[in-house]
Amino acid sequence: MTRKVLFVDDEPHVTDSLKRSLRKEPYEVLSADSASEALKVLAREPVDVVVSDEKMPGMQGSEFLGRVCKLYPKLSGSF
Repeated sequence: MTRKVLFVDDEPHVTDSLKRSLRKEPYEVLSADSASEALKVLAREPVDVVVSDEKMPGMQGSEFLGRVCKLYPKLSGSF
């Protein structure tokens, strides 16, 4: 079973760089360019770890992670 990591950042060059850096690792790297997009990703597929930028338009990273903890309590140990 492949583990999945979701990176959330409003700057695509950051998530693109992370994907390139981690391409040889034994897990799948997903990305989202906003908290709302990340919530859609989480709704459609299981993720093992979420890493979020703090300063994003629309919703701060800490608010987003708080919502993730409430919606996906099994994921909360990954923060």
